[in-house]
Amino acid sequence: MEQTIYLIRHGETVLNTQGRYQGELDSPLTQDGIEQVKNISKLLKLVIDEPNEYEIISSPLGRTL
Repeated sequence: MEQTIYLIRHGETVLNTQGRYQGELDSPLTQDGIEQVKNISKLLKLVIDEPNEYEIISSPLGRTL
């Protein structure tokens, strides 16, 4: 059985722009971060044929959802 794992980082956050680590803090995405997420979404739609066959595992923090 072949498996593919995609590791994707969240988009840029306000704390990222300040050079700060956020850990469990839930810093909101910047406008650039929102655009980054939209671009990742478009790329995944090109790569994944059957999205219902994939399991998505994500942190519950807002920047990752």
